[in-house]
Amino acid sequence: MKKSFLQNKDKKISKIFVVTGFIFIVFFSIYFAISIALSKTAAYTENDLLFGIDTIRVIDDMTVFSADHYRTSVHPLYLLFINPWGVILKKIIGSKLLAALAINSFFGALGVGIAFLFFYTYGKTITNAALLSSFFGISASQVILSITPDTATLAICSLLGTYLLFLVSLKDQKNYLFLWILIGIFSLGVTTSNFAQTFICYTALVITQDSQKSVSKKVFSVLGYGLCVFMITFAFALFQKTIYPSAGLFYLPVSIQDEMKYSSLLIFKEPFTVLFHLVKHFFVVNIISPLPTVFTLSGTFRHSPSITFSTTAEFGFIWWTGLILWISLYTTSLVHIWKNKTNRTLQITFLICFGFNFVLHSFYGVGERGLIEYFLYTGNFTFLLVSILTNLPLEQKEYLVVLLIGLILLVGENNFLALREIYFIYR
Repeated sequence: MKKSFLQNKDKKISKIFVVTGFIFIVFFSIYFAISIALSKTAAYTENDLLFGIDTIRVIDDMTVFSADHYRTSVHPLYLLFINPWGVILKKIIGSKLLAALAINSFFGALGVGIAFLFFYTYGKTITNAALLSSFFGISASQVILSITPDTATLAICSLLGTYLLFLVSLKDQKNYLFLWILIGIFSLGVTTSNFAQTFICYTALVITQDSQKSVSKKVFSVLGYGLCVFMITFAFALFQKTIYPSAGLFYLPVSIQDEMKYSSLLIFKEPFTVLFHLVKHFFVVNIISPLPTVFTLSGTFRHSPSITFSTTAEFGFIWWTGLILWISLYTTSLVHIWKNKTNRTLQITFLICFGFNFVLHSFYGVGERGLIEYFLYTGNFTFLLVSILTNLPLEQKEYLVVLLIGLILLVGENNFLALREIYFIYR
């Protein structure tokens, strides 16, 4: 019996990895195919064309050793994580653009695979976990960020790794400190502000575990963790600087000062305007996008127009139908959480992480060049929103599975139409 149980367990683990690999291959193929199609247009030829993303700069960060890598001031170890592989891949493929698109699509698909592992670990069946991860994979934020070379896809993977480790730690009631240090270095090394979410999750874990510990010991544990991650990242940043002389150092005051140009206090002058855009990007267009609006970015000469979802006002039947279904399933999940009060630590912690991003972007990403452009930041919080659907009782109520499949089809079709519009704009 024992041998039979172990054999069944091994088979189940193997099946999970096979499904994860299949999901990865499917979404890598989707993202890379769309990327290739867009690469034949002008979409990747200039910075700030697609939702304010610095496409050219990131392509160079990924694949060119001697480029000006100044943005490591906010992406501290991004070069160490990506550039060596990008340089090698560029030599093999013969094109830095194709190499960057392949890397970006890889991490975009990897994020969907990690999302599947999260949903399955949460307690969903393989089928339902695959459906939920597919919904995340076809969300507007995940699709567009996975086809546009940027640091976002790697940042999303670091955050998904944090959420998965947090869930496993809560389930096992263990503090996997070494893994937490690694994921902390990963999240801080990709984007400085994202470490806040890892720190919040670790803090929640320490608070809920070891009730015997005094408050002072818990505070010491949390602060010690943060200091350990910072010092290791600090050391690697210095090492990176010796390899890439143009790289910025994230801990210097000038790095913080440079970021202030992307911030403003507009929320105090026009609170309803800023809140409207926050709600719009945090709950709607990051999931189901409208058709983009074309505009000319002032200040510099550009061969092509820029696009945004911030000022769009064109919503079709599919968009409205998908939005109603999304709101219905989202509300159903919230009601189920309220009634059953399951996984409260996880839900409250995710809510705090979501709130952190909401407050941060009340000031950051506002007012640069007179614009409010939030879409390029949506990867930092979209999964937190989608994860609410883990509370749908899909195993007990089969009609919810049907509705979820309908939502996936509607959102997928809608977002495909938006991508087609982007293709025609830049063709």
